[in-house]
Amino acid sequence: MQTNSSHSQHLGTRIDREAAYWDRVYDSEDGEFQNCSWMEYVEQTTFNARYFRKLLARFQNKRILSIGGGIDRIGVELAKQGHQVVCVDISPSASVRTGLLAEEANVAHRLVALASSCEEMQFAPESFDVVVCKRALHHMDIRRVIPIVYSLLAEGGVFLAEEPVCLSGLVRWVHRRFPFYGDQPHTPDEKELTFDDIRFIKNAFASTRIIHFDLIARESVAYQLNKRRWNRLLHMLGRADYYLANRLVPPLKPLCNYVMIYATKS
Repeated sequence: MQTNSSHSQHLGTRIDREAAYWDRVYDSEDGEFQNCSWMEYVEQTTFNARYFRKLLARFQNKRILSIGGGIDRIGVELAKQGHQVVCVDISPSASVRTGLLAEEANVAHRLVALASSCEEMQFAPESFDVVVCKRALHHMDIRRVIPIVYSLLAEGGVFLAEEPVCLSGLVRWVHRRFPFYGDQPHTPDEKELTFDDIRFIKNAFASTRIIHFDLIARESVAYQLNKRRWNRLLHMLGRADYYLANRLVPPLKPLCNYVMIYATKS
């Protein structure tokens, strides 16, 4: 049985590894940072990215907490739209760069960038109307973060996340034997969400909608299409994935590679 002290030691070690890794990425101007920027560019060309922005567009004049956003361009965009935004990331370097972006965009008065583990955030209960997490939850201990997120949301507040998943035994088998990360930064502690993780999130909130993506337009496919500058095809495949998994053939959902989570606190 793991004692509290050994758990805390493990937590600190994992968090320290993540902070050191991302600081190195964001402080460098070499391949790692360029590959991180490449992934952000690819994400902006996908159907998923446009769908995520469509969900964000529902919010008006909200108090928003953005967690794990790295150099948080989404947080800055939300501040430009009139929201009051707090960005929390484990990397001090990323938080500094987020603050600089906010200054350049003339929204520093509406955005605060903090360096902290999202598993140890300390804000007053019900401080936010929306919590946003874009491809970062899988770097965290979900069973620590989700209760914190829930407590920080006001009644009727929304938790919006986009995360990689591995819900099918067949897909897990393939991923174990043929791991693929392209050139993007990858840490040893991150893991795709499982059915148990999704169930945990659903049980925490009154209402949770799970939207599935990337059945055909997986990261390996996106990587190859982007290298060939076929981004329009990548967007078309993403749209086809969305309709196939969520509308036409729902049994295909466990084969998808990403989900969006739209959870509401009653």
